[in-house]
Amino acid sequence: MKNILIRKANLDDTAAIQNLNHELFKLEKKKYDSTLVTDWPLSVDGKKYFRNLIKNEYVKIDKYLDRGDEIGQALNDTNTLVDTLREMRG
Repeated sequence: MKNILIRKANLDDTAAIQNLNHELFKLEKKKYDSTLVTDWPLSVDGKKYFRNLIKNEYVKIDKYLDRGDEIGQALNDTNTLVDTLREMRG
């Protein structure tokens, strides 16, 4: 199992969160909902939305210590991440 660091997101993480959501939107559009606007996470409104979440809500991102690419690894290891977050919640 890979080492995973889970921490509270900060405003410096905005671009990584936008890019991760963009990739997830593309996957969701392809598999489930052809009406999704996949570029929305990268838009001005999307950036404002994620910055507001970071400042005012509970938003977490993950960084895999074995590899510095949060987006690629998060997409590849979604099940591991979900299981880890469930364990943390108790």
